[in-house]
Amino acid sequence: MKHLEYNSEYGIYHLPDQKKFPYADGAERYIFETLNTLEDTSIFSPELKQKIKDWPSLYHFSSERQNIMRPFNIKKGMKVLEIGGGCGAITIYLAETQAEITTVEGSFERAANIRKRCKDAENVNVICANVQDLDFEEKFDVITLIGVFEYTARYSSFEAPYAQSLDFYRKLLKPTGKLVIAIENRLGLKYFCGFNEDHLGHPYKGLEDRYGQSGIRTFGKEEWVKMLKKAQFNDIDFFYPFPDYKLPKTILFEAGLEETQFNAADLISPLNINYYSGVRRINDSNIRLIWQYIYQNNLLGSLSNSFIVIASQEEDNAFFDTETLAIHYNSNRSENYNTQTRFVKEKDTILVKKELLEQRTASNQHEKINHSIGTEAYQVGRNLGCLLYRALENDDKKEFEALLAEWIDFLKKNTSLEKASSPSTAIIKPSYFDAIPSNIIKKEDDTLHYIDREWSVQYDFTLPYIVYRYLFRLEKHHRGLINRKYGDFNRFVRRILQDNGLEMIGNARLKQFSEWENRIHNHITPPSNTKIRKFSFNNIKKDIKYKLKHLYRIFLTDI
Repeated sequence: MKHLEYNSEYGIYHLPDQKKFPYADGAERYIFETLNTLEDTSIFSPELKQKIKDWPSLYHFSSERQNIMRPFNIKKGMKVLEIGGGCGAITIYLAETQAEITTVEGSFERAANIRKRCKDAENVNVICANVQDLDFEEKFDVITLIGVFEYTARYSSFEAPYAQSLDFYRKLLKPTGKLVIAIENRLGLKYFCGFNEDHLGHPYKGLEDRYGQSGIRTFGKEEWVKMLKKAQFNDIDFFYPFPDYKLPKTILFEAGLEETQFNAADLISPLNINYYSGVRRINDSNIRLIWQYIYQNNLLGSLSNSFIVIASQEEDNAFFDTETLAIHYNSNRSENYNTQTRFVKEKDTILVKKELLEQRTASNQHEKINHSIGTEAYQVGRNLGCLLYRALENDDKKEFEALLAEWIDFLKKNTSLEKASSPSTAIIKPSYFDAIPSNIIKKEDDTLHYIDREWSVQYDFTLPYIVYRYLFRLEKHHRGLINRKYGDFNRFVRRILQDNGLEMIGNARLKQFSEWENRIHNHITPPSNTKIRKFSFNNIKKDIKYKLKHLYRIFLTDI
């Protein structure tokens, strides 16, 4: 490697003639000042979460970023090269694996942030340089390119930047070493649905190959296979992070797409798709309703919004669990409650294994809220929450209310702790607190099965509260969906309770239900004030302008 100089003030190495690296998102100074004042800069740092104020700070401080690397077996003693370390969000996770980490970042400000984020990690060396200007003497077990490869043409001096860069990385790897690439899919379903291309801020540019001279480019699945094979990467595996690789909540494995008894679509359909630019998408398609049919036609992998690509010269199955079908992460909760849920095929059975992501401590425990983790058998069928949402969005109110009635009848038969004069006054079993439709599977024989019994709440709740709890969450999560379809939300709740033989309650009681729900929810998942997209007057004008431009384009095409 060329001689590197050490900057003792910032704790990073750099080339003597280091050129200014122009990449930045404008948050670097805020990130540095924040990290400089905090004692705890770890992944689940509560004080770090409080510093999230907008999309850039969410991207750098979120405890969901690290999920992109969690499925992979990076162990103590491995040599890992992280290319484009950003401000250290992934580096801090790599550091905690106790592997030997070399992170290379072209921006000096960002490199300084990595060192601040990993201030106590002696196994991390930070180099400020363009990685292609460095001569490494060692070979690596893992090289990561998380949100980096799409910028290759902008920062590479190679004549054929993508092909030659892959060749460059291959030569830095051990024969079984893994190249890990996380990147948007140019053919992602969200782009067909009119979402803006993440880097260029306009719809369809990736689909139409209109990257121009931006130096940015993403690729589809088959393009990746051809490029990697040409670069002599013979072993290639794809993983599919949802809603995307930036803030992944669920990661589907290829085995999960091939397993006929596993419903991958219902696992990803409820997830929100984020906007990453100021102007909203230009059409009104509902991506949540499309995934099921994409999945049924074996297109989910090809149309995934993002990829994780794992490539090596020689096959080595020790890097990930080949029996895993998917992993879902709840990594934005309060201390003690963050989990991963693995769906694993063992012989002829699919098991659901829920595990903690961090060691549980005595703090933040609640005397009346019990958090249970463990293993249960996977239930084959449709998620009732997905079925209800589909019926409501399709304006099939008859089906929506019939499914609600099925669920409420299931609750009447199963949840009462003791006999009472009416179902409305019976205290429910604490373990049924979370028996809302998103945790109910409707099997082929139309029976309902309660899954994921993670929460047990020791309050004297009655059945009307559980019904309200689901409808309240549906309304809040989908930004007024019930109100748009039915009108007044409280009136609708009262009618559903009455139609199903439950207590007719007033607004004061519903307000109390809302307060209870918010109190419990905020204990488990602290509220966030982050605004990824700011709905200002200027953005509304941009929306209108862009949609008019789109309509004009269609008009020209038609004539």
